[in-house]
Amino acid sequence: MNALYFKDLSDKIHRGVIAVVLRGCVPGGQLPGYDLVHALDEFREPIRGKCKVNEEQTAIIREISEYYVEGWKFKHICDNLSHQASSDRSSGKPGCCAKRWDQTSRLYELS
Repeated sequence: MNALYFKDLSDKIHRGVIAVVLRGCVPGGQLPGYDLVHALDEFREPIRGKCKVNEEQTAIIREISEYYVEGWKFKHICDNLSHQASSDRSSGKPGCCAKRWDQTSRLYELS
């Protein structure tokens, strides 16, 4: 019986995720390069899954993608981003991130 319950639950969740995507929303949580929009609908219910583009993170994601297409190794991409962040901090400009980039860096830690 447990297997049947879990299969039904899985199907229900899958249908819910498909419905959210068909409405044009994001079924998960935070996405790199996007900010979640916190707003209420006409019934004062929270609107879930709406996103707007975060230009600062999007620029970094594009840069990472360009390096990857050029054939850079992930370690070299991280070193380059760390160097850029440290040079931004030393010049007085706000840097893209507050910590050193490494292979465990998450894009949502940029802000």
